[in-house]
Amino acid sequence: MKKNLWLKKIGCLTMAAIFSLAFVACGDKGETPGGTEGEKSGTINIYLPMGQKEQVAFQAMVDEYMFLNPGVTISTTFENSANTATYNDALGKQLSKDTNDITYDIVVNNSVTQYFSDNKFVDFSNYMSQENPYADDQVWSEILLEPAYRSNGTNGEIYSLSFESNQVLFFYNKDIFREAGLTVDGTTTGEPKTPETWNELVEFAKKIEEIEGKDYYGFTISGNTESFQSTYMGWLIRIYADQYFRSFIEDVRAQEGDYCYNARIDADWDYKPYPSQYEGVSEDEAFELAIANDSPSNVTTNYVRILNLLMNDKIGPNTAKYKDMLTNLLKLIPTYVNDNFFSCDQGTALGYFWNGQAGIYFGGADILKDYVQTYEDNLDIGFFYCPPMEQSLSDPAGAPDVTVTRGLGGPQGFYGIINKSQTQSDLCADFMMFWASPAGQQVLYDSYVEQNWFINGTPYIKGVEIPDEIFPAKDIVFQGECDLNPIQIVARGLGEEPKSIRAFQTNIVSLFKGEQTVDAYTATMQGQLKRYVPDYCAVKGYNANCYENPERNPF
Repeated sequence: MKKNLWLKKIGCLTMAAIFSLAFVACGDKGETPGGTEGEKSGTINIYLPMGQKEQVAFQAMVDEYMFLNPGVTISTTFENSANTATYNDALGKQLSKDTNDITYDIVVNNSVTQYFSDNKFVDFSNYMSQENPYADDQVWSEILLEPAYRSNGTNGEIYSLSFESNQVLFFYNKDIFREAGLTVDGTTTGEPKTPETWNELVEFAKKIEEIEGKDYYGFTISGNTESFQSTYMGWLIRIYADQYFRSFIEDVRAQEGDYCYNARIDADWDYKPYPSQYEGVSEDEAFELAIANDSPSNVTTNYVRILNLLMNDKIGPNTAKYKDMLTNLLKLIPTYVNDNFFSCDQGTALGYFWNGQAGIYFGGADILKDYVQTYEDNLDIGFFYCPPMEQSLSDPAGAPDVTVTRGLGGPQGFYGIINKSQTQSDLCADFMMFWASPAGQQVLYDSYVEQNWFINGTPYIKGVEIPDEIFPAKDIVFQGECDLNPIQIVARGLGEEPKSIRAFQTNIVSLFKGEQTVDAYTATMQGQLKRYVPDYCAVKGYNANCYENPERNPF
């Protein structure tokens, strides 16, 4: 198993590239931040989705900040983290207003990325080079790991910060595996083994459902509309789209002469998805370099080239690779999943696993919080990373690009500042510097210890000491981010364009219900994505026909 050395390496590998993206790329970023030094005064309104215990810990951290800065008042409004739809709806209504009429200052913004191009969020890139007064005046970026401040704007802007990680993977019930004979020695008492390929995963689920005298589900996952687009089923599609199209970056990387070409990183970049391709470094270092090879810190994607390929039917759902991926998914789902799959939400799916009704579950490492608190005494579980798919159909063009998978996860948080005024932005950035410092994190951890609560994954803030008792996911090793792959723009709709997303939701459910064939589905969705390219361009602020000349600036 690879050690978690990526946390130590990735910041050094990519920080310079982030700054290059932030300062070289074209586009007006507004006023230069005024800095966060000196006595602070003002009011900050924060609106975040959090669980009850996270709310208590966050409020303790807020109170500590106000103690250090008595001239600042912070008001917190929380939405229960389970109510993501409610939060997203309320936030969307706020952002539809004029900026000065928006109530809140700091929010979670990964569900409202369409507002990034409207200048409604602060670009953190300039703050990254400032000293953090709560971390011995170290440059802020130097105490953060690169995923904490990864660029997510069209021109290299950083509109979100994330301070913690999470990862999705498969969990399994060891006792059910033993009952099915899924053990190293093939007995019902041996050490459980885990599937090494997708086909083996399907076979494992089948054997679980065939256990005589039992009525287990082989696999449990939510299958409602939300799951297909933004959570669990959507995550599976993203993970395996990455495996099948891992080399896609070679087709859409910025070329010399492109409006977004950055010679400092793009001139010498090579596609290297396997650790064996890196010489002169340790095995662990090679692993970390391979999983981050196509990070935006290492290579620039020209997203207009994606549109050009889509409009010319050279990429998209109606391709051999995409069809092969869907065919593999359909081997498992819905054949070996819970009966109420298409109406099943995540809580119900996880309940089947906790109650011993299902052998395998797919979800986030954050479930280990509940496991340690509630189920550990009566349930013996293990985990395995997403097993790679193998080619299923006969078309040789449909083979996956690589024989390894990356997970979905990485950054968790996506905190943004509403862009109201320079003074207000500076004040909010100062609070976030405290939040994203060892001192601020220590307040959170102390509260978690008091409440017998846990963090989801490794923090992206350097120099923090994590008590073992609040870190149940410490043995899970980061496998890379499938979302680094630009193929995700066409994997589940067309980026964040809403009409294409609705078309995906309707058609993908129809496919898994058996109402469409793979060929019919992929042909339909190819047409839908092409139809909505002008709408996607409008969302991104691109010129409507920019895809005709992808080397030109689309703005």
